[in-house]
Amino acid sequence: MRNDICEKLNFKKNEHTIDILLSSYRSSDVIFLQEVGKSFVNAAQTSQLTATYNLHGPAALDTGERDQNSLILLKKDLFKDILEVTDEVLSELQDSVLQGKKSPVMAGDLVGYLATDVKTLTKYLFASFHGDTNGLATIPVVQAVVNYAKSKRPDYKIVFGMDANTYAVPEHDQQGVEQFAEFYRGLHLNTCKILLTHSPTHSLTHSLTHLLTHSLT
Repeated sequence: MRNDICEKLNFKKNEHTIDILLSSYRSSDVIFLQEVGKSFVNAAQTSQLTATYNLHGPAALDTGERDQNSLILLKKDLFKDILEVTDEVLSELQDSVLQGKKSPVMAGDLVGYLATDVKTLTKYLFASFHGDTNGLATIPVVQAVVNYAKSKRPDYKIVFGMDANTYAVPEHDQQGVEQFAEFYRGLHLNTCKILLTHSPTHSLTHSLTHLLTHSLT
């Protein structure tokens, strides 16, 4: 069992992840990834994944010791007018949400892109986020994305994929899932996993052993 775990999680981890994306998720038009290392980015850019998707990350990847980045994969030929707006959203976070306080978001945690559906001409603001803050940065970041969309891109629909890091029974330094659900409901947002009329459910209770999907729309 130990060898099997090492094989899946450590040895050829990038190759296994790419295989999962190309098999289990190949019908997806948009894929959000979080906590992605530079080695995966390099592997993905030279893999069959690029035949189906364009990979979009922050202009400045986190390649330091932490080496964690959020990415957005957009299926080729489905979107046009693709433009990164990560810095604009981060400015919104700093100015209107945190009001000058130190940001809990580190380089690579958040990435945002604008894109237009080539067939329907629907305009989208795509965002992918994960933060090592016990979930405490989740609400400010969502608020910043919504503020940016309302003030700068009111004709764009928000599609947000995230690892929210929320807890069913939070400690004082953790973000509670019920509080987060009340927050996004107040913004008239909903999730693919948690409907407005249902209580939040667990997406994870044990170690990360599978590729998880997270989405807030």
